Amino acid sequence: MPILNITRTIYDPAIKDFVFDSSESKTMPHIKHWINNKNPVIYWYVLRIDILSDNPLDQWAVELYTHQALHIVDAYVEGIDRRFELKKGERDSWSDKYVLSIPKQLGIPITGRGSRRIFFKVDINCKEGLMHEYSISGTFIAQGAEPISIREKTFRYSCKVGEFRQIFNNNPDEASIYAKKRLSDRYSSNDIQLFTNSFRMIHDLYSYCHSGSLEKRLSN
Repeated sequence: MPILNITRTIYDPAIKDFVFDSSESKTMPHIKHWINNKNPVIYWYVLRIDILSDNPLDQWAVELYTHQALHIVDAYVEGIDRRFELKKGERDSWSDKYVLSIPKQLGIPITGRGSRRIFFKVDINCKEGLMHEYSISGTFIAQGAEPISIREKTFRYSCKVGEFRQIFNNNPDEASIYAKKRLSDRYSSNDIQLFTNSFRMIHDLYSYCHSGSLEKRLSN
């Protein structure tokens, strides 16, 4: 029976670095290079599966459990040039289960004394998950091996810049609510209020500057 070791981390685009526990960084070199080439402005959940014995795994799967506001969009297996879709189901009333299933017919084994790194794209609706803490746990399943629990990883989700811009463009008042929640632990309520008071004016000025009426006036 294979002897396994599982390492996991979260890439946080807000700090442009990984949320590591203890010495995990030593077991995951060069993953920032992979993420920078793929997409460095989103959250990634990264797993590394190491087989410490000579027994390979030809058929394996990863189950991940998350709060229902948190979504695992898809997955990438390092060294394989394709995107993997995940099966999604409800684990209980508060969490979902996502399954990455790798049957032996795909020919993606984890070799004896070898390893596989898997990158899971993490997403959330900013309106539902402003600055909340979330966790991802799971189970690694393989044919010929006992299921192994994947330790819970907790992190705080900060909305992507691109989504904040979309919120701002659609509704500056909604963007103000987001900014107040995002900055409340770093600045005084008075400073935040002075900052967000400008959102509506900036939005209206931007809309005016890009309106047809202004272009018509300048042309005259």
